Amino acid sequence: MSTTIDHFIATAASQLGIKESPRGSNKTKYTRAYGFTGPWCAMFVWWVALTAGAGDLRRTLTPSMASCQAIHDALRRRGLLRANKRDARPGDVVLFEFDGDPADDHIGIVVSASPSGLVTIEGNTSAGTSGSQSNGDGVYRRRRSRSWVRGFIRPAYVKTNL
Repeated sequence: MSTTIDHFIATAASQLGIKESPRGSNKTKYTRAYGFTGPWCAMFVWWVALTAGAGDLRRTLTPSMASCQAIHDALRRRGLLRANKRDARPGDVVLFEFDGDPADDHIGIVVSASPSGLVTIEGNTSAGTSGSQSNGDGVYRRRRSRSWVRGFIRPAYVKTNL
């Protein structure tokens, strides 16, 4: 049985509005499940993939799944990193860079794509354009410019025996 892209996105969407508690603590059900409390955008993506039956990204990508840069490096080493920003589509897991340095800052799940940008669901971001884009307080739907995309992966969406 395969996990579909629609199921993967629906699992992410079911988490919209979940917030860390207390605010600013990075404490969420995603960090508890992961076993580490810290910036949790990648832990959110890991949790969605695991819960949706799309596999354990800690096993298939990198044990350092909590680090966006470690994910980027692991994908690049394995030849899985897609870099053509125009090719990102729904269901892809996308890495962002916001502050002009060479390190990836954030990660999310693509819900829809157009020539002008992406709509994503992300954990550990802010609700609007104010506040931190890569270390916020909850799970939100966001509009992102393709110029911020550093790369992405198209998961296999294969159900595993968990």
